[in-house]
Amino acid sequence: SRIEQVTRDVSKLLPPGRTLGWELQPRISEEYTYEPDRYRTYVLGARILTEKQVKDARAESIEFLPYVNTEFDEAGAKALAESTRPLVDQRMAVLAFGDVISVPLVKGELGGGSLVLSMERSGGMPAAEKLAAALKSNR
Repeated sequence: SRIEQVTRDVSKLLPPGRTLGWELQPRISEEYTYEPDRYRTYVLGARILTEKQVKDARAESIEFLPYVNTEFDEAGAKALAESTRPLVDQRMAVLAFGDVISVPLVKGELGGGSLVLSMERSGGMPAAEKLAAALKSNR
């Protein structure tokens, strides 16, 4: 596909240990008509956590806003806290199934061993349920 070709070409230009990530950004016009999707690219650093460090993951929603409530084991909680400490006021990419699903601004060290992943721009409740099931299946 075109994305895979661009990824291969651009990755050759990145510093060692960096990769290219993609986030699908569907667009709906003001008239609620479909417009072609677009993608945003990110240069990604080292992986901080994997699904193997997930203790529990649940798809939930508040007022129709879906999210995945994710809890990590002790090693995952420690890795999350240590890795987010130097990222305050910077963005951190969250990937699932190889795609960027969220790029939140880190406002402080993420201690406590849990993370809430908003899914409103990433496929809604069906995507939240799929992600939660995939994370739980790798425990």
